[in-house]
Amino acid sequence: MFVIEILLELAFEVFGSIFLETLLAATHALDEDKGAKAPVAFFLAVIGVVLGALSVVIAPTRVIPSRLFPGVSLLVVPLAIGLSMEAWGRLRSNRSKNVSHLGTWYGGGALGLGLAGGRLAALAFAADVAAL
Repeated sequence: MFVIEILLELAFEVFGSIFLETLLAATHALDEDKGAKAPVAFFLAVIGVVLGALSVVIAPTRVIPSRLFPGVSLLVVPLAIGLSMEAWGRLRSNRSKNVSHLGTWYGGGALGLGLAGGRLAALAFAADVAAL
């Protein structure tokens, strides 16, 4: 049993580091091309969906119950993250620092849309599974 745990840990370390290196290489390549707004927005939205779905593990219920309609986070989260990332990008730009695509309105908005959409989908899936 101990040997299996060591092998699983080793496999996780190897494949996890390969995955992270690939992910970081892709983000670096996309940051080099400032005109690649659509692929970057898609990439950030996909990352947001994954992280939003994983957030259900940490907080399995709605954080703030919505009285207006259940999808209000699809409007509020991209707006809030888009505005804050744009402000962060401008602050870094004013200090002569490099600004990635995430430090823009469209980068933050795409990530926020992915986060909200992934979380809503995972919450709906969890509710369906719990109903069984």
